[in-house]
Formats: sequence, structure tokens, C-alpha cells
Amino acid sequence: MDPAHNAAARFAALSALFDAASQRHLADRGVAPGWHCLEVGGGGGSIARWLGHRVGPTGRVLATDVETRFLEQIQLPNVDVRCHDITRDALPERAFDLIHTRMVLLHLSSRDLVLPRLLSALKPGGWLVCEEFDRQSAPPDPDVSPGEVVLKTNQALGRAHQDQGGARQYGRVLFGRLRAMGLTGLAPKRAW
Repeated sequence: MDPAHNAAARFAALSALFDAASQRHLADRGVAPGWHCLEVGGGGGSIARWLGHRVGPTGRVLATDVETRFLEQIQLPNVDVRCHDITRDALPERAFDLIHTRMVLLHLSSRDLVLPRLLSALKPGGWLVCEEFDRQSAPPDPDVSPGEVVLKTNQALGRAHQDQGGARQYGRVLFGRLRAMGLTGLAPKRAW
């Protein structure tokens, strides 16, 4: 099967599963017309598109990813797309009212170095919304599905992810990392 088709299907599935909760979290932060937002690891573009509509013609959205072919399909005049590696490419300082990531940091081996960079790009009083999951705490359960092939697949994927510097449990430790950096107004949220 075509890799682009696989990516499109994966992005569509992620959007169907998580967009409603992401949109709720972002709306709860007060995203409004005129805001400047950064969407890091924009993937298929569903959240960047939603932000573009939410901030209106007086706002701006910068949607970044290391692969932008799906983001480039966004046809909104207030959404800019940039090929950007958050681990090494510069960001403007104090430029954004809101920065959003979803399932990005847990894949980065330098995730703890990225957080201060993101914070530097926030305007004073801005919001950092990181939706990172703790995949380690919810592995498939053999008592529910005996003989489940997913168990072996999940274990193999976990080893491969860890070998590449990923952290399956990052959603569990992110709150403490942000608190240690002196952030206030922290509120861990559940996706559902």
C-alpha cells in the first residue's frame, strides 16, 4: 500500500479519535479571534485548520512538522505551514498566545530540551497545551483477549520506540516536568 495513503488513513483515524477532546481543551484555554497560535507536529492538519477558523482573519496559525505534505492542503489565509524540526530549528520568542502539541514529545529523544524552547516562544500569559499519552500504563490485557496477537506486537513496538529514544510513559511525567520548570496554572486533563 502507498505510504502516503497509510499516513492519510492514520491521520484520519487520529482526528476521529482525538480531535473533539483537543478542541475542547483548546477552547477551554480561551482561543479567540486575533490569537497567534503554533501547532507543533501538525500531521494531517485538522487542529491547525480548527485553530485557523477559531482565531479568524485577525489571528495567525503557524503549523509545523518535519513532513508538511498534508498541512500544505490547508487553504486558509491565516494558516502558515512550515517544515520545521522542533528539536533543532529556531522559533520566534514570545510570539504565540497558544502552543499545542499532540503525541509529539513522547517520540522525541530530546523532549526535555524542547520544552524550554516552546516556553520561550510563548507570549507572557500564553498557554502551552501538550497532549501526550501514557501508553505504558494501558497495554493490551490478555485476560480480556486471551491469545491476543496485539500483546506481542505491543511489546515489540514498545521496544522499538524506546530504542529510538521515545518514552511511552511521557504523558505520565510531563506534568511534573512542567511544574519543575516553574509553570503555574497547570491542569492535567484526560482525553475522554
